[in-house]
Amino acid sequence: ENDVNRGEGSFQKALEAIELCKSWGLATRIKAVITQNNIFSVDFLCNFAKEKGVVLTFTLATVHTESGGLELTREQGVELWNKVRDYKKNGYPIGHTLTSIDFMLRWPYGYYDWVDEETSKGYESDVLPCKRNELSCYADVDGMIYPCAVLWDNFPGKNLLDVGVDQAFDNLKYKPCHSCGFIAEIELNLLFSLSIRNIFASAKYFLRN
Repeated sequence: ENDVNRGEGSFQKALEAIELCKSWGLATRIKAVITQNNIFSVDFLCNFAKEKGVVLTFTLATVHTESGGLELTREQGVELWNKVRDYKKNGYPIGHTLTSIDFMLRWPYGYYDWVDEETSKGYESDVLPCKRNELSCYADVDGMIYPCAVLWDNFPGKNLLDVGVDQAFDNLKYKPCHSCGFIAEIELNLLFSLSIRNIFASAKYFLRN
């Protein structure tokens, strides 16, 4: 299932990389991208992470090409995050905080959708304003700067090689979105919105590693 997502032989290479990192004493995390190809791998991944003593996080694919329907349905997404929550509460090494998982379960839109500020009105308790453009960015290999993976190739980014870092970063304030249903963005926004529970859980995660 991993090889279908990533290419033939990639699963074996990932196993070898995990063992290599562990042999060097490095804190190791598996970031599992869940698609229609590997939706049934969640139980295996959780048990594998516990057996190997590595942290496990999940994400959905940010799809930018015609890729054969990788997206989960809303129902599959809810089932996924409920299962991840159960494993977390049962002591498995899930790297997400319960706060962020609960936000995923309360997210009122599609898991692949981003919403603008007007659309999010009425759902303020379930939608976190994105702070991404104030704090970080994604830089592509060609120098283009994007707010995040969700807006990759879907945002009029500026190239730092052409205009410099300051101007390219300043351009991020024009991002069209207010919030989205991707757990990495939710965790970042919880952390920097000074959620005490999330700050404590994040500190515990990093200190443990």
